[in-house]
Amino acid sequence: PRRGPEGQGYASLLHASMQACLQAACWHVSMQARQHAWIPMKTIAVVSQKGGAGKSTLARLLAVEAARDDKKAKIADLDLHQGTSTNWNMRRQRAGRTPAIDVQTFGSVDQALRGAVCCDVMIFDGAPHASAQTAQAAKAADLVIIPTKTTLDDLTAALGLARELTKAGIQPARVLFALNQTTDSASEAAEARDWLLRGGFPTCEAHIPLKTGYSRALDAGDALSEAKHSSLNGRARALSYEIYEYLDAVAL
Repeated sequence: PRRGPEGQGYASLLHASMQACLQAACWHVSMQARQHAWIPMKTIAVVSQKGGAGKSTLARLLAVEAARDDKKAKIADLDLHQGTSTNWNMRRQRAGRTPAIDVQTFGSVDQALRGAVCCDVMIFDGAPHASAQTAQAAKAADLVIIPTKTTLDDLTAALGLARELTKAGIQPARVLFALNQTTDSASEAAEARDWLLRGGFPTCEAHIPLKTGYSRALDAGDALSEAKHSSLNGRARALSYEIYEYLDAVAL
C-alpha cells in the first residue's frame, strides 16, 4: 500500500483529511446558520456564584433531555479544575448509558463555540464563582440558567450574580433561576421563588428536591431524569421541559 511521509497508510491520511474538512465545513455552516437563523443552534449558559449550587447537574439534565428529543447536544465544560461534567460522562460511557452525550473541556468560551460542530444545543457548564468567563458565557448564550438552593445565603448570592450580569448587558428576561436541592417544604420553595421574582428575574415553577435517588443516578453516569424512581424522573423532566419552553420563547 502507498505510505505517507510519516509512515501512515495513504488511505488513513486521506480519511483523516476528509474528516478534518468535514468538521471545518460543519462548523462553518453551523456558525453561518446561527448568524442568519437558517438552523437555530441554541446556547444555554448554566452559571453560579457559589460551588455546589447544581450547575453541572442541570447541564447534564438539559443535555440528556435534548438528546432524547433527537437533538445533538454538547456540554462545554468550562471548569478546568473539577471537570464535573467531563468525569460524569466518563462514568456514563463506561456504563454504556444511552443516549450518548458529547462533553468536552474548553479553556474559553470562544474555543467552545469553535467546537460547536453541527450542534442543535450547546450548553456551557461554567466554572463556579462569577468571573470574566461567566460574563462571556452569558453574552454568548440565548439563555442563562442560575441554579440556587433555597437558603437566604444562597438566594442572595444567586441574585447578586444575576444583577452583575445585567450590568454587563444581559437582559433580565434572558436570566432564568432554577431552584435545586429543595426541602420537603412546599412553602419554602414557593417563598424562595417569590423572593427571586420580586428581585426582577423569572424563576422556574418546577424545582429539584434533595433526594438520594438523584445523587445515586449521577454517580452511575445518569442524569436526574434517569433515576430509578419514576416520580423523580418526572420532576426532573418537568424542569427540563419548562427551561426549554422558556428558551424557545426568548430565542425567537
